[in-house]
Amino acid sequence: MKFVVAGYGSRGDVEPCIAVAGELLRGGHEVRMAVTVPPDMLAFVESTGLTALPYGRDYQELLGDKDFVRMLQNPINAISEAIEYVAQVSAEKSTTLTSLTDGADLLVAGITEQSLAANVAEYYGIRWPRCTSSPRRFWSSGSRMGAQRRRRSVPNVGHSAYRRHPHSRHNLWRSRLTTSCAFPGW
Repeated sequence: MKFVVAGYGSRGDVEPCIAVAGELLRGGHEVRMAVTVPPDMLAFVESTGLTALPYGRDYQELLGDKDFVRMLQNPINAISEAIEYVAQVSAEKSTTLTSLTDGADLLVAGITEQSLAANVAEYYGIRWPRCTSSPRRFWSSGSRMGAQRRRRSVPNVGHSAYRRHPHSRHNLWRSRLTTSCAFPGW
């Protein structure tokens, strides 16, 4: 099977995705990966035999960007800039993930990428199990995901990506992924 694994954020967001991708690779599957890979995590990614496509903006570099830091220091005055910035990053990530997912059988998304992955997976008509270390999403991505759905001509829905997930009412994602990926010990 062909898998795409997407994760964005710090080590706690990205490392579970890298671990899952490594297991899929060891299981003989083709794995494409889109993750934020700061320099201190590059050795970890390479140790699994994976290569990662750059995805989103490196959060460590952002902390050196004076305009970004200014937005963080005074978010109320910079709200319009922050909204524009988030929309820009989301569009960049959407382009990368859409291209990478073309021809894949399954899109596995980290906790921060579930709405984006839901839209891309629905666009291609494939499944998208979540890769989380916690049971639910803690935030909603709101209108930017609606704009992304309109750009892809995917119908709008009245509820979150979490509720759209085919197994959200049952904890079956793990057993289904286990069955299709043959993870030993699950």
